[in-house]
Amino acid sequence: MIELVLCVITCSSLLLFFKIFEKYHIDFFQAIVFNYITCALLGVLFIDINHLAYEPKPWMPIAIALGSLFISIFYLSSQTTRLLGISTATIAMKLAVVFPIIIGMFIYGERAAFSKIIGIVLALVAVILCSWKERNHHEFNIKLLLYPMAVWLGSGACDSLVQYAKIHNFQKNGSEAFIMIVFAIAALWGLIILLFNRNTIRIKNIIGGISLGIPNYFTMYFVFKAMTALKEQYQIDSSIFFPINNISIVLVSTAIAVLFFKEKLSQKNLLGLILAVIATLLLFID
Repeated sequence: MIELVLCVITCSSLLLFFKIFEKYHIDFFQAIVFNYITCALLGVLFIDINHLAYEPKPWMPIAIALGSLFISIFYLSSQTTRLLGISTATIAMKLAVVFPIIIGMFIYGERAAFSKIIGIVLALVAVILCSWKERNHHEFNIKLLLYPMAVWLGSGACDSLVQYAKIHNFQKNGSEAFIMIVFAIAALWGLIILLFNRNTIRIKNIIGGISLGIPNYFTMYFVFKAMTALKEQYQIDSSIFFPINNISIVLVSTAIAVLFFKEKLSQKNLLGLILAVIATLLLFID
């Protein structure tokens, strides 16, 4: 259980960095590239380089695809936020949890008790309500829907690839090399884009990226650790882990926003929090 708690804490802490970046006008794309570089370098500390070089890596195509998706989803999320608002981008990313749920139940044969099905439905509703903000007064254009749709599909693909890698390649442990390669691929793509853009790289963006990279690495690290621990201790499958993790992150992130940034909760947000607690309890019922 401690692994899940650490996963939620590290992921929720990213909200603090996003707020700091906005306050100090840190270029988010430059920061995210140096964040990935930091994640990859941190990953080296947790692996045996000789083992990485000589052992066959059946998971390498998954790592390359996942790393490529990371940088792509970041760009699409930034465009969605710019055009339609941060709430739309948040909802699109959080609702991606339906992909590993469906895959877990219908492809991997993970059991789905009635209470868990109700919990999953409530979880999806809770995520929407917790993320709900006032609408942006932006002229409606049907083409703009392509951005959140792409974020939703891309985030779902990421969660599904992590789920696949965990089930087929890392039943117990040994995911450290995989995680390092994923971040290294994302960093490589980011550096290529930076070179093509030819923008001036500022020291504050580098510092911001390094600061973000430390908790960001452990977010993915603890995802794998938490999935293993919850499976062994509570027989919680991946189709249940993802909504539990997602709900917990929403709850903690909301608490941070209210306590540290004085954001106000609407009635929809409060209802979402209540449903999130109920959903979490239902997902833990055997």
